[in-house]
Amino acid sequence: NDVHLDFRTSLLIIEEQGRKQLAISSYVDTHNLLGRLYFSIVRPLHRLIAPAMLKMTLRRLERMTRP
Repeated sequence: NDVHLDFRTSLLIIEEQGRKQLAISSYVDTHNLLGRLYFSIVRPLHRLIAPAMLKMTLRRLERMTRP
């Protein structure tokens, strides 16, 4: 959080019938023009990077939970 924007991110791990899914949710609250400008640039990149980061995180979690 800063003067220009606040953000929150949450992760949800869903496990059903031995299958795991990881979901991400983000909320951004811009406070001024600079915050809106910054987020307008970041948003398209976030949509590309977030799925890749989720896959990497899920692989790490799977390695940690293996017997």
